[in-house]
Amino acid sequence: MSRKVKYKTSLIGTIRTHLSGLSGYDVLILELIQNADDGEAKKMVIDVRDSGLKIQNNAEFSYCGNIEEENCSSEDTCDFHSILDVASGNKAHNSENIGRVGIGFISTYQITDRPKIISNGLSVVLTPETDNADFDEINTKETTFEMPWARDPKSKLREALVQEHINDKKIEQFFIDCESVLNQSLLFLKNLNKIELKRNGDSKLV
Repeated sequence: MSRKVKYKTSLIGTIRTHLSGLSGYDVLILELIQNADDGEAKKMVIDVRDSGLKIQNNAEFSYCGNIEEENCSSEDTCDFHSILDVASGNKAHNSENIGRVGIGFISTYQITDRPKIISNGLSVVLTPETDNADFDEINTKETTFEMPWARDPKSKLREALVQEHINDKKIEQFFIDCESVLNQSLLFLKNLNKIELKRNGDSKLV
């Protein structure tokens, strides 16, 4: 008689596979813009800092109220559980969403090992090489993404994902790509009507 065993999807393997189809800073920037638009944000700030990328928008993540539960209690899976369930496709039910279904956030691992999401009373730091996320309950008024540059070429995540590290030259290229994408993207958005580009806190493009 046959017996059953459980199998587990490799988180690192899933991220690495999807990253192969999401390469390019322009893809990452467009994904973040489209995700904000899907969330019905009206304004967005992209700040390319020497320490990392900081994104803010005035929308808010949906949240079921219990991030510690493996399964979301909301009828439509909340945004936090969708992020934790990598490549789940939980945006697929909404035909109005223009971002890539379920995998857009994975593109951030091109530039960071430790993306942080701050929204709807939570601060969540993703640590994919440990299959965990650290969270704190805080007061929030908008959604913020903090992405420290992955500068260490020998970090466990860089090596596991087969991704290059980030240096000063690549940061400048990222900023240039931001300008290019912003000059074209507003024509295709439904909700966002203002995107501000900053460099180390100083406004460069509105």
